[in-house]
Amino acid sequence: MDISASGNDYDDIFSNLKQQFNAAGDSDFVMTIDSEVGKLRCLQMNFPIGLEIIYLSGKINEDLNIFREEQISGEKLVFTGTINLDLQVTHKGVNNITDNYKKGNLLINNNFFGFSGTFKKNIPTSLLSIRMGKVFLQKVISHLDKEIESAIDPENPVIFMERLTPPLFKVMSEIEASMPIEEPYLNMYLTSKAIEFLTFSLQLINQSDQTLIKKKITKDQLQIALKIRDLILNNMDAPLTIPELSKEIGISPTLAKTIFNQAFGLPIYGFYQSRRMEQAKELLDEGELSIKDIAFDIGYSNVSHFTRSFRKKYGINPKQYAMRIKNQQLK
Repeated sequence: MDISASGNDYDDIFSNLKQQFNAAGDSDFVMTIDSEVGKLRCLQMNFPIGLEIIYLSGKINEDLNIFREEQISGEKLVFTGTINLDLQVTHKGVNNITDNYKKGNLLINNNFFGFSGTFKKNIPTSLLSIRMGKVFLQKVISHLDKEIESAIDPENPVIFMERLTPPLFKVMSEIEASMPIEEPYLNMYLTSKAIEFLTFSLQLINQSDQTLIKKKITKDQLQIALKIRDLILNNMDAPLTIPELSKEIGISPTLAKTIFNQAFGLPIYGFYQSRRMEQAKELLDEGELSIKDIAFDIGYSNVSHFTRSFRKKYGINPKQYAMRIKNQQLK
């Protein structure tokens, strides 16, 4: 089942879902779909101050594909939180995989990118997407720093992907809980939640190895960087060398390193290493494998080397982190 948004409008997704499922909205902004196909809660609202929100959550018994088109200008910034959504970004008509963390994704991009997301059959899934224009950002941030100013540059494609943090999870769950709230209070509440989501997202950017600030990069160069990124993510268990990556793309190793660094704000190996540590953290969160098995699973032949890398990234060794998670679960 496919749902698309022509012209990148969130209300298109909302109205197309209503039509597809023949659903009656609880209001002009909130809709509950409850049929033989499954159950889905939907919320969509546009604000005159340059803020747009859509939230979808539920479980259905067939795949649901949602598409949003890319635009020719990057003057709006989009913050997307997903849980169990198979998400791809689209750029120049080409799909590029995202780094689908098991615990959820945060994707920040401007309008140069579209997305396609799949609610997989019988898997509880949530999607929150908040689109902000420069006017709204200027209202909530008295002085736009270089991070934000760069991100809403109409000529500069921007993309940032990270693991969803607990505070961002919390905002998403609070938005779902807000659906029974009536107007005008829902408007006020959602505005505050959008600002909260923005705050925690910017905090995550500040803590991340990545950055929103990009050196000027052409759309073709960005497409190359995304292809390199896809190759890295598709070969995490048997990583390609930089010469092998560049050969796959058809450019020199030096150019591959330069373009990737410009697009993502960190070197190719730094990106691979950061993602490898994120995988280790996810496996420790699950608590099913020993530290030795996790080290081998993510490509380390020496547990001591893995321990040093993990401590360098997170300031704590894997054993201490695993104990912390276990204690939190016991509480």
